[in-house]
Amino acid sequence: ILMLSSLSSSSSCDLLDALLMGVKEFDGNPYNTSVLVCAFATILTFVASTLSGNYSQVDKIWSIIPAIYAWIAVCDARTLLMACVTTIWAVRLTWNFNRRGGYKWPPWDGDEDYRWEEIQKGHFITVLKNPIAWHLFNF
Repeated sequence: ILMLSSLSSSSSCDLLDALLMGVKEFDGNPYNTSVLVCAFATILTFVASTLSGNYSQVDKIWSIIPAIYAWIAVCDARTLLMACVTTIWAVRLTWNFNRRGGYKWPPWDGDEDYRWEEIQKGHFITVLKNPIAWHLFNF
């Protein structure tokens, strides 16, 4: 309770102000930090999926990354509660993914979701048969 009462609403909790400030000033603002985490995760999963040919790399972090975003944004009691609920959801989702064999070593190994192959063949969007279009879509 003491921790909850010590968290106060600050300008870093105001999404509109943070967005208007722009992402060019990475000053520890939680929204700016989230953009950096997202960019890092995007590049990491793109490189891993391109090198391995397994396009399910994003599935491995899909349940983990929202909890990271939520904890970055904690600045008051409401966002702390949201981060706790998000973490509970993330643990449940990650547990189920792991139980089904989603995490293996090395990390880029493992089964690819069958839907990626269907998408890459152009069954849903024909332009994705083109390797350049596929890599742009994958990014």
